Amino acid sequence: FYTSTHTSIPFLVMLVPLLISSAYGSPGDSSVLLPPWPSTWIMNESTIIQPCNDSGLFDLEYGSKFAVADYDWSNMKVHWANAKPMTCEEDLVTQAQLSQQRNPKSRSFVYRNLVKALPWFSSVREKLDDPAYSGFFLKFDPALKGRYHVPQCDNNFSPPKCSEFYHDQEQTPEHPSGDGSCVDACDCGNNPCGEYLWDHRNGSMLQDFLVNHYVGGPNGVDNPAIDGLFIDDDWSTNGPSEEDKNAVADMGLSANEVEDIIRGWQSNMAAVQAKMLASKAFNWQLLNCPYKPNLTHACHGAPQTAPARNQTDPKTECTQWMRSNGCAESPTWGGPALTDIALFFGFTRVEHSQPLVSPGQLPAYMQDLATFLLVRGPFAWLGYGWQGCTNDDVLSKYGVWGPELDEDYGEPVDTRCMETAPGSEIFTRKWTKATVELDCKNWVGTIKMNDGRVLQ
Repeated sequence: FYTSTHTSIPFLVMLVPLLISSAYGSPGDSSVLLPPWPSTWIMNESTIIQPCNDSGLFDLEYGSKFAVADYDWSNMKVHWANAKPMTCEEDLVTQAQLSQQRNPKSRSFVYRNLVKALPWFSSVREKLDDPAYSGFFLKFDPALKGRYHVPQCDNNFSPPKCSEFYHDQEQTPEHPSGDGSCVDACDCGNNPCGEYLWDHRNGSMLQDFLVNHYVGGPNGVDNPAIDGLFIDDDWSTNGPSEEDKNAVADMGLSANEVEDIIRGWQSNMAAVQAKMLASKAFNWQLLNCPYKPNLTHACHGAPQTAPARNQTDPKTECTQWMRSNGCAESPTWGGPALTDIALFFGFTRVEHSQPLVSPGQLPAYMQDLATFLLVRGPFAWLGYGWQGCTNDDVLSKYGVWGPELDEDYGEPVDTRCMETAPGSEIFTRKWTKATVELDCKNWVGTIKMNDGRVLQ
């Protein structure tokens, strides 16, 4: 736990609204938040990946090629799930540090969750095990007297290890097997391993911890090796996402109590996003965000490709999407022009769960690259969203790094792309060192370099 620059709670109560007011607008604000880094048009500095390797470190040679690499909590799971106690948080820092050493220009993001309190993160486990912080976590409804839909105890211990705090095992390392397997009884501290839940009604004390020690601190964005975070999951009137469907009932929460938690979660989401920006970091959830978030309108999605683009069948909707969104000054997707946002453009996939045609082969590599160059602005990244974890085999999930990603296309001459003629279904954009073209009718992406080469 980070204590050397601990911020007092009264000061934090004043600080967080200041951070939020300086970075966030009123509801309905049509402006967007951009990374606190210099913009770039360089192609290999405009790439992104959300990597994960189950069995150990993600391939450093491959991962560090990308301008942004966002490492998931499951990365190195075989290692940290069998540590005593678990070391997920520290292993993410190790991966980020090694990636930075390999390529100082590559920025590393790591995983956090503002809905689930995961005890394989040491900063969470320390609070979960300390009775002074019991108010940070939601509890089982004692009136149900143990009649819950999920186990309250881990029977791999004698006596069983039990907890009053609500938790399930939807995505949890377990012995002998689970979402990550422990060789013997899993060690998450004094409580059973499971997905616990933050109680966002707690107020300033929880917010202080989340802002300064969970998102910030030496394992968060105050570490020079960490340039941003992926903040997972959300709350709705149905309860917490990706948690057991009976969670609200097992906690005995009323509809009004759920609403209170939603409001607290939104406020804390805004506070941690403000903290990231103040620390010169960024948040995956701000990619493709159509507005400037605030205390009541958080950006909390996990985009997998450009707004409104069909990731598995962009060919069918190519012309319509390019006209209504890709080249449009006033697009239909619900936000600003794509040239004006922090754009994440995910490579086309065969299916959501099947990213590749065959190992290393993307289904529409040149079409995607051409489309990206047609629609991008100064803050834009082409690459991979969440595709699951590899097992020391990068090309099982990701495409070969093509030489086109290392080409120098210069800078755009045209502010936006345009259709070559009414009804042509061919879209073009001139750059200082190339002319980019996408033929939607024939589904062909072409880059004509000024030196005479044609990339296709």
